[in-house]
Amino acid sequence: MTFSIVLANNPSAYTGPGTNTYVLEFGGQVVVIDPGPIMPDHIDNVAAAIGEREVGGVLVTHHHPDHAPAAESLADRFTAPVFAMDPVPRFKAKRLISDEMDIEIGGEVLTCIHSPGHTNDSVTFVRDGVGFIGDVLMGESTVIIEDLTAYLDTLERLSALGLDALYPGHGPVIEQPRARLHEVIEHRLARNDQIVSAIETGADTVEAIRALVYPGLNPALHIAAEGSVRTHLSYLMDEGTVPNRNW
Repeated sequence: MTFSIVLANNPSAYTGPGTNTYVLEFGGQVVVIDPGPIMPDHIDNVAAAIGEREVGGVLVTHHHPDHAPAAESLADRFTAPVFAMDPVPRFKAKRLISDEMDIEIGGEVLTCIHSPGHTNDSVTFVRDGVGFIGDVLMGESTVIIEDLTAYLDTLERLSALGLDALYPGHGPVIEQPRARLHEVIEHRLARNDQIVSAIETGADTVEAIRALVYPGLNPALHIAAEGSVRTHLSYLMDEGTVPNRNW
């Protein structure tokens, strides 16, 4: 397996340097993983990286607008199917992904690992000891998550695969996957402890907890941080660690 990375010009606080679109070659065919946003220059750059090769599929790790929308355009241009997990996005030429499904391209196989937590439809694509992980992890920071229980399970599952490298949707390659995965697990568990401590000191709203747990945070990231607090509170309420109430 060989591949190249086409970086979308969509840098931000949430996307780091931009979205990594991966173009992988298998036996003369290629697949595109995370085609990215609908940006004509980016789509043209991905098409240039494909060149004259046949496209066996356009693969989407999850539905977010910095990863998925260009799939339809590339699929139409190269007459290729889009592989994605339900319930979204609903591409015309979509083939549904399921956990541990094998996608055969050019006589070789990519294995799909359902990786919920960041989103419920998140998928990791695995081949030759390498995982293409979308937003399960970012190369240099943490990600927003929807479900902490599912996320921790995903991190443990990926760690158990013993992969040699992880290629994220944003940022550089993660070359020591097991260490990074366990670092993030410990970070999330420590965040739970910080939130419990904040509540014990009198913080009784999400905003108050965020102010204590994320001191000095860029105001542009307050909404995202408060979403993270709510996700952790849901986990803590489920395990009975904090009061079950409408935070």
